[in-house]
Amino acid sequence: MARVLIIDDECSILESLEMFLSEKGHSVFKAATGEEGYHLFRTCSPDVVILDIRLPDLSGLEILDRIMSEHTSARVIMMTAFHDMETTIQAMKKGAYDYIHKPLDAHEVERSLNRALHILAIDRETPLLEATGKAPRAGLIIGKSRRMQEIFKMIGLLCQNRATVLIQGKPEQEKN
Repeated sequence: MARVLIIDDECSILESLEMFLSEKGHSVFKAATGEEGYHLFRTCSPDVVILDIRLPDLSGLEILDRIMSEHTSARVIMMTAFHDMETTIQAMKKGAYDYIHKPLDAHEVERSLNRALHILAIDRETPLLEATGKAPRAGLIIGKSRRMQEIFKMIGLLCQNRATVLIQGKPEQEKN
């Protein structure tokens, strides 16, 4: 499964997340300070980092900056006990993948982690497909249905933003 690094100064959160994620088959690394967490990040190369905003030595935003400067494919899920919209926006602008609030809900953590891992897998697969010539070329999205036209409109609106967007769906059944 995945390599997950948890950085939080609350021992109970470190222990409970480690137990929960280990049971799900993930390799878990944990740190109680920002410096220790950043050192572990550089040595264990995690797929996902679950990072607290408030740490005793550095802020989670500082650690996020360091992680993002590494040009890593790791996804960072921020967590906090404080519902501060400005910090949330700042974290997302700096490259955080998701933002969850304490007290943590195990199902919310699992959903966020699974989404992050799914996007990571797609990001890792795309260069391989491009190298083999099997990746779809830009502009080859096809569809004439009303639903597809709505999706094309949404793409047009979203392309003006820097947000990453994943469009998912399953094909409709062919009609005989």
